[in-house]
Amino acid sequence: MALTPFGFAAFAFGPSFSESAAAVAVDAVALSSSAAVAAFAALTSLWPTPRSGPSTAHYLLLAAIHRICEPGPKTEVADWYRHSILHFLWGFPPERFTSQAFWDCFDQIESAAPGAADPLEQAQTRLLGVWKDKQLVSRRLLAYDTTNFHTYIASTNQRSQLAQRGHNKQGRHNLRQVGLSYVLDGESGPSLCHHVYPGNLADANELPAALERIGAMLD
Repeated sequence: MALTPFGFAAFAFGPSFSESAAAVAVDAVALSSSAAVAAFAALTSLWPTPRSGPSTAHYLLLAAIHRICEPGPKTEVADWYRHSILHFLWGFPPERFTSQAFWDCFDQIESAAPGAADPLEQAQTRLLGVWKDKQLVSRRLLAYDTTNFHTYIASTNQRSQLAQRGHNKQGRHNLRQVGLSYVLDGESGPSLCHHVYPGNLADANELPAALERIGAMLD
């Protein structure tokens, strides 16, 4: 059965790179089974496949599909997976998809060194290539929006440079937040690109970077 991404939902943010990884995962949920297969191949080409057990691509896609079908915390993913068709298709025991397993997987997705290619950026580019190959990008109508998500990262925790205080759209101004801008194809629906940015950056200041990304995307 084909799955349609309904947009971005509030991800459980933390001091790792899971916020951007989760957005990449939503990008990978396709409009057709052939696109889904190609998207999975694009992700597995970036991260090594273990000798046994789920790969990074499995964790990313499961996180996205669960968030779309039955939004909830990572602690509920294993039980949901147990009763889904994915359990039959993948064959992995539900115990491999604990909340800690997701965090361990996301922690292995390292940010690139200065001047080097970022693996999450590469994933986004390759997924966009899949959408173009499958003719899912109309180029006629694009939808752009920004949002932010509050976190519970302590003020004393300096490991995350993304989580900062700003104008929170959910009214939680006392908490650190992360900003997210994204572009959808207005006709066929898939997410085309996204950008995760510090929570103290105003939407108006994010727009120039977004326009640059959109221009490169349509090139």
